[in-house]
Amino acid sequence: MTLLWLKRTAVLMPIFVSCSQDGMTNASSTQESESKSKIVEETTIVSSNQVSAQQKVEEAKDAILPESFYITAPGDFINSEMFRVEWSEAPKAKDYDLIVSLTPKCAIALQAYGDIQGNFQDIRTLGEGEYYLCLYAIQVGSTIIEPINHPKKVSIDLTPPLGAAIIPPSVVTADVNPTIYWEEFEPNAVYTLQLATDESCKNAVVSYAGIKALEHTLNFISDGRYFICLTAADQAGNETVASNHGEVSFVVDASAAYITSISSENDDGIYGLGETVQIAVTFNENVFVHAGEGEINLKLETGDVDHFATYERGSGGNILFFQYTIAEMANNARLDVHHSVDQIHLKGGASLIDENGHPVSLHGPTLGEFGSLSSQKKIAIDTKKPTIIAITSEEENGVYGINDILNLQVIFSEPVFLEGTDAHLKIDGGDRERLAAYLR
Repeated sequence: MTLLWLKRTAVLMPIFVSCSQDGMTNASSTQESESKSKIVEETTIVSSNQVSAQQKVEEAKDAILPESFYITAPGDFINSEMFRVEWSEAPKAKDYDLIVSLTPKCAIALQAYGDIQGNFQDIRTLGEGEYYLCLYAIQVGSTIIEPINHPKKVSIDLTPPLGAAIIPPSVVTADVNPTIYWEEFEPNAVYTLQLATDESCKNAVVSYAGIKALEHTLNFISDGRYFICLTAADQAGNETVASNHGEVSFVVDASAAYITSISSENDDGIYGLGETVQIAVTFNENVFVHAGEGEINLKLETGDVDHFATYERGSGGNILFFQYTIAEMANNARLDVHHSVDQIHLKGGASLIDENGHPVSLHGPTLGEFGSLSSQKKIAIDTKKPTIIAITSEEENGVYGINDILNLQVIFSEPVFLEGTDAHLKIDGGDRERLAAYLR
């Protein structure tokens, strides 16, 4: 018996014929009457033991394949020993055959599945390696067609990429778009870069996925400390983290240091001419004073004439201390720093910079604002001498004689304080001056 394959347009049809000893071919009477007019030059005769599944596929190459029939899953690379093969429906398909092989011609089947009624097949366990999926749709009438992506090559990879390292950036940078670099984990790896506020990388503030290069320039990031978290995935989806994942951090400092509050070491109270007031100016970060031959002063609100406090100490920390010695004409019921733009005055080439070299903002809270000197301390400056504005008595008008007592009151322009008890009020007594003793 010989298997005869008849190749027609878009159709492969096998029929069985008998062979005589002289090599002549005679079809059965039922086939002969129907085939003589149709089977001409395209008829090919081969021995039945030479026919293989792949030869059937080769004979079908000239068939018109529908573009809608293709294997949809899995992808080219997978990280599982068991997986599902899925495909789109072939036109007029009654069932499907699937072969898993080590060669693209699928000559030797590792696994074979026949008479599949649905559009998927779960594959039994396979080890790491490359495999070929050969799918055949059996149409009504026994026509065999293949998907347009036949054979489908699949690589099983269960091994994560080797962990490489993040290249540490500068510890402090003023760049709000820094570039992060790392070593290659393996060729064709895809990276996910995250910046987190903690070493565990659980609190990611920004994330960048799908990076194929060994570097990435970040979008704008605000000032702060960030921990670098890097994950690499191979083509199969196996993931591994950098060897120093979460251990590398850097600080973005693109903004100048600024004043957060102003206070004083002095107690609340009234201070007069020649007394000193210590003023502490606090910044949001450490600052550095470079005075050289110049001066750094703090301008104060001291009444009609504004005075300055002189810088004393604090460079390298976040608090600078100034001292003000109260001078004449300084008067303010609630001492505060001046409201001008530059409250800290730099003269003669002096400079004030932060840790990253930025010039410090020289204006802070003032005039009762939160964090201002007057909102935190009640320090009054008073250099005016009190004056007598009136002398009066609670006694009724009239004539008073010897041994009569008159209580007199002296009213000053502001509260006064008597040191000691030997104080008298001189009174014009006519022929001679009289003295009134201090009562209270």
